[in-house]
Amino acid sequence: MVTEQEYIEYLIQQINMLPYNDVKEVTLKRKEYLVRAGEDLGDIYIMKQGVVITSLKGANERLVNLKYMIDPGIVTLLTEEESGGRNKQPVDVLVDSTQATFLQVNREKFWKLFNQDAKLSEYLKLYYRRKINEYINQIRVQTSNNKTGNVCAFLYECGQLFGKPSENETVVIKHRITQGTIAEFCGITTRNSVSRIMLNLSKLNIIDNSGKYILIRDMHYLKGYVQKN
Repeated sequence: MVTEQEYIEYLIQQINMLPYNDVKEVTLKRKEYLVRAGEDLGDIYIMKQGVVITSLKGANERLVNLKYMIDPGIVTLLTEEESGGRNKQPVDVLVDSTQATFLQVNREKFWKLFNQDAKLSEYLKLYYRRKINEYINQIRVQTSNNKTGNVCAFLYECGQLFGKPSENETVVIKHRITQGTIAEFCGITTRNSVSRIMLNLSKLNIIDNSGKYILIRDMHYLKGYVQKN
């Protein structure tokens, strides 16, 4: 069975074989946007390395973070197609690592490549299926938890994504995550609410938030807010 990583490696190989004028390499720094929601998008972007956050504006123009992306893969395939064949980007894509590198591919050439390659067509099905499952699971977790539960579930996910095992079976989240970022991922309106929740989790010895990175002392406790339903 072909893994997603193998599909991505194959995709990048095929893209690198396209004519020079059809592909550009784009490098951005932390807090720079690759694309913004509502922009006309004539190209497809594939991340080669880095970390990005996808987000959109919810009620009262409040930013809602959707997902981290840390592995190479397609970033901007999901778009809203309008009349006239224009493609609107539905979400913001923000760089959240020191830098990130992307391949920028002409949309028409990209789809021609996929339509002519059975292996890439298989990957496309996998891509859409995974995205749908991710968003369904995210909605399930957020609707079944209160604010504290959502923060716990988010910290568990970050432990899975960025975690480095430490002594005594603790996990260090080796990525800088601000309280504002946590609020935007968890649907919390103020950073003060996040501060109180993080303080309570520290008092319960679930996490240690005193250093540069968040230390998770009890992953099993956090996992309970992901799997309870």
